[in-house]
Amino acid sequence: MKNRHFLIVLLSLLLTGMGSCSKEVPPDKPVAAHPDEAVAQREFRAAWVATVANINWPSTRDLSVEEQKQEAIELLDLLKANNFNAVIFQVRPQCDALYQSELEPWSYYLTGEQGKAPEPFYDPLEFWIEAAHDRGLELHAWLNPYRAHHTAGGELTEHSVVKKKPELAVFLKRGFWWLDPAKKATKKHSLAVVEDIVKRYDVDGIHFDDYFYPYPDYNEFDDFPDDESWQAYQKKGGQLSRGDWRRKHVNTFIQAVYKKIKKIKPHVKFGLSPFGTWKPKHPPAIGGYDQYENLYADAKLWLNEGWIDYFTPQLYWPTNRMDLSFPVLLGWWQRENTHNRHLWPGISMGRLQGEQAADEALNVIMFTRGLMPESPGIVHWSIQALIGNPRIQRDLMNGPYKKQSLVPASPWLDKKAPVAPKVEYKVEQDKLAITWSHKEAKDVFQWVIYYKYGADKDWEYAILPRGERSLEIDYYFIDERQIRRTGPDKVETLEEVLLPVSEIVVSAVDRLGNESKKEAVALNLAGPVKTPSLEEIITDYKTTQESKPNFEPDVVVKLGIEVLIEEHLDLIKGKRVGLITNPSAVDARMRSDVDILANTPGLDLVALFGAEHGVRGAKQGRIFQDGDKDPITGIPVYSLYGKSYAPERKWLDKIDVMIFDIQGVGSAWYTFKYSMSFAMEACAKAGIPFIVLDRPNPLGGRVVEGPTLDMGRIFRHPLPLRHGMTYGELATMWNETEGFGVDLTVIKMKNWSRSMTWDETGLFWVMPSPNMGTFETAVVYPGQCLFERTNLSEGR
Repeated sequence: MKNRHFLIVLLSLLLTGMGSCSKEVPPDKPVAAHPDEAVAQREFRAAWVATVANINWPSTRDLSVEEQKQEAIELLDLLKANNFNAVIFQVRPQCDALYQSELEPWSYYLTGEQGKAPEPFYDPLEFWIEAAHDRGLELHAWLNPYRAHHTAGGELTEHSVVKKKPELAVFLKRGFWWLDPAKKATKKHSLAVVEDIVKRYDVDGIHFDDYFYPYPDYNEFDDFPDDESWQAYQKKGGQLSRGDWRRKHVNTFIQAVYKKIKKIKPHVKFGLSPFGTWKPKHPPAIGGYDQYENLYADAKLWLNEGWIDYFTPQLYWPTNRMDLSFPVLLGWWQRENTHNRHLWPGISMGRLQGEQAADEALNVIMFTRGLMPESPGIVHWSIQALIGNPRIQRDLMNGPYKKQSLVPASPWLDKKAPVAPKVEYKVEQDKLAITWSHKEAKDVFQWVIYYKYGADKDWEYAILPRGERSLEIDYYFIDERQIRRTGPDKVETLEEVLLPVSEIVVSAVDRLGNESKKEAVALNLAGPVKTPSLEEIITDYKTTQESKPNFEPDVVVKLGIEVLIEEHLDLIKGKRVGLITNPSAVDARMRSDVDILANTPGLDLVALFGAEHGVRGAKQGRIFQDGDKDPITGIPVYSLYGKSYAPERKWLDKIDVMIFDIQGVGSAWYTFKYSMSFAMEACAKAGIPFIVLDRPNPLGGRVVEGPTLDMGRIFRHPLPLRHGMTYGELATMWNETEGFGVDLTVIKMKNWSRSMTWDETGLFWVMPSPNMGTFETAVVYPGQCLFERTNLSEGR
């Protein structure tokens, strides 16, 4: 009773909250403007572009200047097209420069000859900065602080720091050269490089990766060769251990870099991407590499002290790897983020392929949004994985990166927002042309143009780079969902489905993400406007719908049971058919699938298998007897809920093919799914083909998202907090991942898309009952859980 009371109260709160989201506007009064409700998404979305060994750019060392520029533009256009907002560009891979420098030589990776400038001359870093900013992308200059020469860096020349400052460099047995971090001159030189870039270039950030002291295998696991520096320290009475002494030099350098950047240009962010684990057992469940002892990088200290503006630990491991769990590690780093700096983890998109890579990328993005809702962000290693996997591009753009995003603000650096722009507009045919100006344009990095149609629609927005001053949008929006909901032949007035622009707002955003005040522009749209007639709208809508694959007029969604009978009868005709179903498996016209199959000529429906609550009026649960009869058709019924989770072999011997058709929608991971899993395995062992009749699931994409609960017993698989899979998609996945190997056929629906709301499907709604008794699952499944616990679903 206590649980029921709690859930009823929670249901009341949820319904009250949902009701408060809508506004009732008196029909004869103007709609009030609410510009503060116009909010752009905030998320750092960056990709690394590596130049070392020509990993990403330039693709080879023999490209002409124009070819180099063209490759750069293609990479930046790719990021812009996929709604990224930053690029981390490697400008110092081995104490060299992909920019004009008096401190270090031109990079071997640029021209194939260290010290040789591009011909005809141009400055690559300057080019990348301008091209990135023209596309609304931040550019962060990525430097390696200590690597003096890479094994893929060509021959050592007289231009190399190894030759010019041999007293700073040490040789590692695998062929690398490294600057000795313990020498003051090393710190002075590398700090001067950072200072030079920040002073002369309009970068948005300085970025270091995980190469401080080198990885042990670079010297074939012998200790780093800094005996000269170490012995000099000891002679002066040094008391630190060798490890602490090395860490101290790195720590003081990191602190000095941060202070130097802020002294020159406070708005330039300093970011670090250290190895993803600090020490093993931190947190306790984590194993992994010890950067503290092996790289002498006390990355936890840098985060604790706030010596950085954003922190990007390289969490390149899968979300489900127990000893190196992405969410566990990210949560630990967040707890160490005592100064509330940006925590934007690095992920590796190239370690998996195809659908797995795309799913993993989406999973970690959603984990990050959940753990850092105020300042989410991801850095992708590397841009090549984005290029080489169109599936990732598609899924990012259809999912988390569907909308553009502003980089989260950095209030510890600057809170002062720019002034708002001056906005003008005019109607041109069926377009609204918006223009704006700003009296302090040098303070602006981006513009956000917000607009909405009608009184009840959400705000839409576009983010434009600093150089643009205009945007043309449609004067009106045709509400196709309203047409579907009402029915194209039942729409009576143009105003029902044609919504004009009701509000616009233009704001200015500065380099640190501070956004100007939002003021709605008063719209006076009187005058000739070109709009279609209601007849034209309806005709265009019907034509568009009819051109879609599998479209059939006068049917909103056609379920798998109808598609099976009308188009795939050959799969079951003349065979003994078994059907796994539940009492509510009905189609849009309230016909039971049992009756449809039992009354189809040429079909031999010989057995019904009841998942959960039996079949129609048959007995349930553990008192269910083999062969109890369906009260209407008289077909024997067998229970898969109590007596046997899987169809028994003696039952399967009576059929030639098994059909699975269960009514259950939403994100619930419920017993019906597990009935399908058990049945698939049993049918595979018996050699019985398995046909799944698909049902809609409008809640999310084909993603299973954790955390999970292990419910045991009939809940055969771990219970995830969300999934958006249809039965057919789930069966296809399990058949592969669980190795069932059943002869599987999925009969898909027609006219259904995942973006539909349930009332647009035209189908009978049956609330699934997830029977989840924890607070966490009640929060995730408010409707299903609350209805189940209050028995409201039993009215079905």
